[in-house]
Amino acid sequence: MSDPVNNGNFLRFVQEYGISVDNLIFGEGNFLAYTDGDIVKINPNNHITESFVPLLIKYLSIIGLKGHELGHILFTDFEENKKYFQALKECEFYPEKPVHKNADEMKKALSNKAFLSIAKSVENILEDRYVEFKIHTNKELSYYFSEALILNNLRMEDLAPSSNKEFANSKSPLIPLINALLCYCNSENFMQEIPATFSELFEKMKEVVDRCAFEDDIKIRLCGANELLCLLFPYIQEYISITENTSSDDDKAGQKLLEDLGLSDNESHCAEGGEKGDPKKLISESTRKKILEAASGEASTAPPDKKRDEMRRAVENAKKNLSQGNYGELLLKGSKENPKAKEAASRVFSDLPKNKANLKEIQDMKKLRDEFEVYNRNKGYLHAGIPLVLHRDMDEHAKKFMSSYKDIQKRISPYAKQLANLLSERIKEIQSVGTKYSVFGRKIVASRLYRDDKDFFSDKKDIEVPGLSICLLIDLSGSMSFFGRIGAARLAAATLYDFVKIVPSMEIGIYGFNTVCSDKSVTGEATNLSVISNFDYENSLDGGRLAAMDASSNNRDGHAIAVCCEKLISRNFKNKLFILISDGAPCAWDYCYCDQVCKELSGLKKKYQNKGVKFITAAIGDDKEAIKKIYGAESFLDIKNLKALPRKLLNICVEMMDNV
Repeated sequence: MSDPVNNGNFLRFVQEYGISVDNLIFGEGNFLAYTDGDIVKINPNNHITESFVPLLIKYLSIIGLKGHELGHILFTDFEENKKYFQALKECEFYPEKPVHKNADEMKKALSNKAFLSIAKSVENILEDRYVEFKIHTNKELSYYFSEALILNNLRMEDLAPSSNKEFANSKSPLIPLINALLCYCNSENFMQEIPATFSELFEKMKEVVDRCAFEDDIKIRLCGANELLCLLFPYIQEYISITENTSSDDDKAGQKLLEDLGLSDNESHCAEGGEKGDPKKLISESTRKKILEAASGEASTAPPDKKRDEMRRAVENAKKNLSQGNYGELLLKGSKENPKAKEAASRVFSDLPKNKANLKEIQDMKKLRDEFEVYNRNKGYLHAGIPLVLHRDMDEHAKKFMSSYKDIQKRISPYAKQLANLLSERIKEIQSVGTKYSVFGRKIVASRLYRDDKDFFSDKKDIEVPGLSICLLIDLSGSMSFFGRIGAARLAAATLYDFVKIVPSMEIGIYGFNTVCSDKSVTGEATNLSVISNFDYENSLDGGRLAAMDASSNNRDGHAIAVCCEKLISRNFKNKLFILISDGAPCAWDYCYCDQVCKELSGLKKKYQNKGVKFITAAIGDDKEAIKKIYGAESFLDIKNLKALPRKLLNICVEMMDNV
């Protein structure tokens, strides 16, 4: 499949809304995207876009970056912005001195490069909030960009570490405070827990953002940035002191701060210099006028609380429309409102092979959906109104990850293969009992007819082994992307997958679960079940699907467990093993860790144990005690060392097969 960033489809899509592509530059480096008012430079290999697996979602991510920077070109006053930073370099406040007890002391530190980097980050947070508000509430721009902006913001929220961990692990609270403020601006449902020591300060910071970030007058936003800097100044001093002690070079101290904030020197709407494109303006004056005239008059004159409500409605609407289809047909929902976006998306997939193999994949997926819809009927009342979305990577996509799967296989312990061969021989011995040859029996062996002892017959009896069906369910929520957890889950899944292929009378289904946005759900969220290796639809590229497993969004555990256990008890083998690999307690919209949810999960375990399922939960994160409380000590595996996970799971499988 061709790269949507560099092919003609993307450029045609850009031109459809009147934007010149001459000033659009794609490059690599430690940045997402930035603009200086004339050009837009985007890194298509940035960590946000790369964290998505489906091609169309990568494409939408880049559209979101493009839209964000176009918003700066339309709505950011670059001249005023330059005056602000020039004043800071000259140890002056612009547009006016803030009324705060820290103002006089802070004035002495304004020209410090580390301080300027902090100011750059704080001012950028307010300006980004303003720009995205203008995009979401502008009918010309929201038509193209709202869903893509929300996509990137949701992913940034997924990838953000928890505030508690950041505060605990940082030498200074400055970076966690700034990152928490960024999360607050990007999320309409901010749920980060701020330590009590900083909660009052953070509330004041939120108040400044809510009061200033929606104002059309850039001077109000710049005054808001100064207020935030005054509030943070004691911690700014502390941070600068730490960085200066570790580096005598002021430039290096400033660069260290940018790295801590996840920024580069260019990653800002106020970036100076950079590569220049064609001297023509990125947005023609006629297009600029058309877009600005389309802005709602109410949005620019409404009081702050009304603007916040308007922003919230726009964001929620974008979230509802931001819902992907299944199995390669990843076209935007909400196409009635956005037909051009659907048309552009379908062009991205126009180079997919329309051959018989492709059609067979689609037919198999339809059967799979029908099958799981039957199991979905027993999902339980806590998930009423929550759709089940099935996803299975197409063969074309899975092929790209087969080399990654081979790399994972190299890390599988030789012990696993040796154990599989020993267990395989043992099962074959069990299956073959009785007298090997005799003068009478059930079957003549033609190759022995020459013998004088008349041992012409085989009296071999085939003994049926109860066998073992394994369902491996992997938590693919955003936190699994931290600390090597998703890598450990891939290795464990690959070990079990290869083990089962060697041992007779064993089968495995591997599934991953998280959530996706849905306009058909009562909560705006659907349970997404990724089919890695299904019992009845296994093929040679399932290893690639396993290697492509990605972590994002939330985890609605009860829904996925109920559906997968229903699938497991329908299998023919007598022994049934359900394994859940998870790093945390349930966390989804209207479905978080509480007595009601714990009771549901504990009840699910008992229900399926009574139906003959052995239930194992491998806890690989920080919520181990919560997981142990839910599922009980007898079903709980505390994985302190992630490398031990595959071995422990293999031992459980061997033990169950050894008892046949």
